[in-house]
Amino acid sequence: MNDIERIEAMEFYVEVGLGINTIYQLFERKIKLRTLYQWRKEDDWDNLRVKYKLHDIPLKEELYQLVKTAIAQAKLNPTPPQISAVSKVLWALLTAVKEIKGNDILNDNSNNTNTITKSTIEKIEKEILGI
Repeated sequence: MNDIERIEAMEFYVEVGLGINTIYQLFERKIKLRTLYQWRKEDDWDNLRVKYKLHDIPLKEELYQLVKTAIAQAKLNPTPPQISAVSKVLWALLTAVKEIKGNDILNDNSNNTNTITKSTIEKIEKEILGI
């Protein structure tokens, strides 16, 4: 275990909002659960999480964090409700980005609001999912 793993685990807990057990699963059990709890106590992750949440985060960033959390949880437990949660949060993020930018990134054809185009799916995969 190194400092990078410790920092990454802290970011998952503080910024993304994941629980210790979820972080344990994300690290594929390479870090002992007891170690994660020890780090949480030593570095006061709970206090850092509260301070982070109190910080005024723009809506777009907050939704991005929700997407990351939903994707992480869906990877651990790929059930229909988890996948649906990812879809809902992604849609909220895209809607927020659309309103902020003031242009229609959701559809190549602004007359058809019931579909997502191939280019939009590619943008989601590249910019949000990192695929």
